[in-house]
Amino acid sequence: MPGRCGEHRGVTVLSPADVRSLRLRAQRLAPRDTSGDAAAVVRAVGAIQSQDPRAAALALRARGTGFHTDDVERMRVQDRSAVRTWCQRATMHLVPAEDVGWLLRLLGPTLLAARERNFRRMGLDEDTYAAAARVLRDALADGPMTRAEIGQRWEAAGIDASGSRLPHMITRAAIELEVCDGPDRDGERTWVRLADWAEVPDGPEGEAALSELARRYLAGHGPAEPRDLAAWSGVKVSDARAAWTLIGDQLEEVPTTAGPRWLLNGQGEGEPVDEAPVVRLLGGFDAYLLGYHDRELAVPPPHTKAVSAGGLRVLPAVTVDGVAVATWRLQRRRGKAQIEVQPFSTLEPGLLDQEVADIGRFLNTPATLT
Repeated sequence: MPGRCGEHRGVTVLSPADVRSLRLRAQRLAPRDTSGDAAAVVRAVGAIQSQDPRAAALALRARGTGFHTDDVERMRVQDRSAVRTWCQRATMHLVPAEDVGWLLRLLGPTLLAARERNFRRMGLDEDTYAAAARVLRDALADGPMTRAEIGQRWEAAGIDASGSRLPHMITRAAIELEVCDGPDRDGERTWVRLADWAEVPDGPEGEAALSELARRYLAGHGPAEPRDLAAWSGVKVSDARAAWTLIGDQLEEVPTTAGPRWLLNGQGEGEPVDEAPVVRLLGGFDAYLLGYHDRELAVPPPHTKAVSAGGLRVLPAVTVDGVAVATWRLQRRRGKAQIEVQPFSTLEPGLLDQEVADIGRFLNTPATLT
């Protein structure tokens, strides 16, 4: 365990810094994964949010060594060891291929129920969707298709794919394990039949699946509580609490200044990270910033709006020992990577040099800081 904050009835109480240190370790942010395998990082964290593929690649860079941005796409498109699809919270994620089946069978009913009103509003009843799914399966037998191409096939079959009906029908097909993302084509997404794209084993079901979800989450995010699991995965808080009960004998409760949190047995053991300070340039929508119900440990309230720029958007952030101290953006110009940082207060000279250099290594291009 990290250093003590205080004692409460003879029990060590973890300080916010202690909790951040443990979460950095669970998230593979400190120390980084040294396997050189991007897929191993995806498995360790459980899933990587990926509606912005560049941000997903940067999230993997922050957590691992020995691979480059091209290796991330190779993992998905050639090796197919990770699948990009709608999963946790019905948001795009990179998910280990061996997990996508049981995860979506577990999460799917809740995710679809939350969107049932939208489906009804758009006239997407069960008969309409069933017909659309049949046409989609037949169309994708010819290979990957873009959104526009799928829409054309549906319209040709007499299925109204206008407006937001088109993305909603594709999303449902993905949640029901019909499709997933295929190879990008000229910067545009395509979809493929999941059964043709990757081997998807059955995996656990029912309570066993719920238990496994909680274990995977804690392994990549602990210390945490049931509300954190619900916020990350999209399951109901009641189901998250049930998962805690199911694996109760595998959990270690740790008191913190914010109340009790939990780790997997033995997860808090090990030597402190030999890196001071721990500086990371996290990509947008990073799991360290998004993966918890209460985000104040990572983003102090005065800077919430600077990092969460409206809606569900979460900007790339610079963290020092797990606390956001700046936002940043990456621009590619004339074969170089330019990193522009907007600090919340004065940053120590040279603080970001190693991270900037590593982004250049990752992108295979010179990187400079402004």
